[in-house]
This record gives sequence, structure tokens and C-alpha cells, in this order.
Amino acid sequence: MNERTDSDLLRGYAENNSEAAFTELVNRHIALVYSVALRVVVDTHLADDVTQATFAILATEARHLAGRAFLSSWLHRTAFNQAAKLVRGEMRRRAREQEAYAMQTLPPESDLDWTRITPLLDAALNKLAEADRAVILLRYFEKKTAREIAAELKLSEEAAQKRVARALERLRGLLAGQGVCVSAVALGALITTQAVAAVPTGLSASVTVAALAGGTAVGGITLTTLKLIVMSKLKVCAVSALVVAGVASPLVLQHQTVTRLREENGALQEQARKANVLRGDNEKLSGQLSDARQSQSLTKAQLTELLRLRGEVGPLRRDSQELARLRAKQLAEQAAAAPAQPAPPRDFVPATSWANVGADKPEAAIQTFFWAGKHGETNLVGSLLRWQRDADIPASDELDAKFAKGMISSSTRFAGELQGFRVTSQHDERDNEVRMGVELTDQNGKTTAHSLRLVREDNQWFPVMHVWLDGPGSIRAAMDVPPKFEPPM
Repeated sequence: MNERTDSDLLRGYAENNSEAAFTELVNRHIALVYSVALRVVVDTHLADDVTQATFAILATEARHLAGRAFLSSWLHRTAFNQAAKLVRGEMRRRAREQEAYAMQTLPPESDLDWTRITPLLDAALNKLAEADRAVILLRYFEKKTAREIAAELKLSEEAAQKRVARALERLRGLLAGQGVCVSAVALGALITTQAVAAVPTGLSASVTVAALAGGTAVGGITLTTLKLIVMSKLKVCAVSALVVAGVASPLVLQHQTVTRLREENGALQEQARKANVLRGDNEKLSGQLSDARQSQSLTKAQLTELLRLRGEVGPLRRDSQELARLRAKQLAEQAAAAPAQPAPPRDFVPATSWANVGADKPEAAIQTFFWAGKHGETNLVGSLLRWQRDADIPASDELDAKFAKGMISSSTRFAGELQGFRVTSQHDERDNEVRMGVELTDQNGKTTAHSLRLVREDNQWFPVMHVWLDGPGSIRAAMDVPPKFEPPM
């Protein structure tokens, strides 16, 4: 058994650019990532693309992830989020069709249970605490024994078994809340036998090559990039489904632009090829002409052909140069039209890599809060926010509703303008309260320091806004409603 941990392999890739280490990570976890993607998108071609995008993100974020205890948990969440964003609406329709089909065809009871569990499983896993999700992935997806799990978690074998049983029971409860009633034993058996799909031949190698190329050539991958990659391989039926879901229209425009540029590039290459051929013919005939002048052996027909070819080379060369000039001008216009996005400092967590990483740790809660605000997830912003009243603010349901609405709106607008953040300090003020120093980078590349207080409730952390706070360092200029971040200490 390979004794190198996921953290060792990530560190080896991040620090030494070890392709062998990254290849080992892909081989370890590709079945998990592909299975999650396939359950969500219900299409093997789309599942291939989501798998490739997930490992491309892993390659770019390897340095930040090297210290994580459970890489499989991060991979599960990332694959699920990428796939769900792409075909969320379409999946609801497919799930309903599959359920109706299953009820009509009356499959065996175990198949019926799995058909109902499939569209709900990954969303339910994402609702679990990271520790619970990690042990379920280790036991039922990676098929590790209780002894192996105990060794990885540094627990006794009995304690590891109890932790797996408790996590499975919590997962069963979440599924029961969605109308799927199945025993914990049956659920474990179904996940073990059905959850991990067979990976298509050659996918591991192609994912490794693409992810490594993306990790070294670019600094990150965005949702737009993922959509563009997926659209290049969609079948006609999949395109139609995505159009119904309201996803394909902007991507079709991007695809048409890329296709047009490819056609222009192809025409330029064809012109260059013809010019090279004619140049070779010209050189050949020029040599013949030189020999003819010495030996008087060149015929009139050959001289005529030489002059004709020389006449064609000039226009072709001019056409080639004009195409190159037009293409360069078009690229320059596109670059000028796109707003400049200054890159945040290297130790910042860039907005392109933000994700819903839960709230079991203060830093994770901050990232989840900023991610929700930047992507307009107002319900999640509202569920995360807490606020502190000044003593002279009266208690009022109407006033509370006004504060909540204002905080959600302003937080969403403020987070939408951020390009990165980093945690600079952490001070535990009480058992369930911590103050985090953060630096935020805006669209203009300006970095400002703030202090954010978080409170813990049921092992989850929540950022606290102070109502009507004023003073040096506040961000009143950025948020025109009462709640503010507190100034740095």
C-alpha cells in the first residue's frame, strides 16, 4: 500500500511540480469524482468534463489544499458544486422522469431505492459536517476498512466504526426528510455497491494531462471556462436540454466567437501554407532559371510558369499579412473591451477559487459568506449573518426585518466587488467567539484591512455585523445601509 498521504502528494506537486505525485492523486480519487459528476449530470460526456474541471481546480489550488485533513471531502464538494451549477434545472427534470419511469417499470426494491436516492445523495452529503462526510467517503466510496479508517483518523477501530455508524445515520435522516425511507444497513449496502461508477477507459490519463496543463499554464479556472469546455463536447440532445434550463444561450455566443476565430486562424494557416508551397516552387524554379542561364536549357514554358508563380506569391504574402494584422487588431479590441482585473497577491484566496466550504471553521465561514454574496445566494447570506445591536436601538420586528434586508443586500453588493481575501490574525475572545483580522482586495487592486467578529452556534461559525458602527477603518463608503464591518483592532 502506498504510504504517501494525500497531503504529501499535494505538497510534492505544489512545491516540486511532481507530475507523478499528481497522477497518483488522480488515480486515487477519479472514481469518486466521476461518480459524483455522473449522478448529478446523468450524462457520461458531461461527467468527463466535470471530472476534468475538478482536477484542474485541484492542480491550481494544490498549495492551499496541502494542509487539509480530508482531500476526498473537498473533491466531493467541488465536483458536486461544478456539476450542480451547470445543469441544476435539467437534473430536476431528469430526476422526476427517472422516478416516474422507475414506478412504472417496477424494478426490484433495491433498484427502486437507489433510483430514488441517486438525485438526492450528493446534496445530502454536502449538508453533513465535513468530519461525517469524510468518514462516509472513506468507508463506502473508497471502501476502506474500519482499521484503515482508524489509522487515518488516529482513533481506535471501535471508535472509527461508531463514527461511521453515526455519520451514516445522519445521512439516512437527511434522505428521510426528502421522502426516501431506507434503513441505515440498506443505505450502506446501496452506496457500497452502486455509488462508485466504472471510470471510462483513458479518462484518468486525459484528466491528468489536461489538469497539469491547466495548472501550469493558468492561475485558475472559472465557471465560464468550465461551461465553455463542456459546450465543446455536448451532443445535440444535451444542448437542447441545457437551452431549456436557460444555461446554453450565453455559451452558444461564446462558442460562435471561438468558432469564428478558429475559422480565421485556419484561413490564415492555409494562406501561409500556400505561400510556403509557392515559395518552395519559386526557389526551385529560380534555381532552374539560374541553371538555364548557364546551360541555355530552360524552356519558354518553364519561364512562363516561373513568372506566373512569382506573380501569385506577392498577393498571397500580402493577404497573409493582412489576415494577421486583422486578427491582432480583433484580439486587441477584445482585450481593451474587457475590464482589467488586477491579480490579488499570491497569499490571498482569489475570488475565482471561492466555494461553499461550510462554516465548521471561522476561515471557512468567511469564505462561504463571501462566496454566497458574490454569487447572489441571498438565502445563504441571510442564514449566515448575525448582528449586534447598540444599546440605544429599540427591539422591533419591523426594524429587525429592515436590518436583515439591508444587510443581505449590502453584503451581496460588497462581496460582488471583491477579488480576494486573506486572514491576517485570529484572536479567541471567548469560548464561542473569535475575532479575525482580514484583508480584502477590490476590483481596482486596492487592499484594505478589517476586523470581523464570528460567533459559534452548534459547531458552526457565523459572521457578526455591528449595526450603525462608525469610525476610522469602517466600510461605510462601500455599504450605504446601517450594518458595517468593524474597524481593525
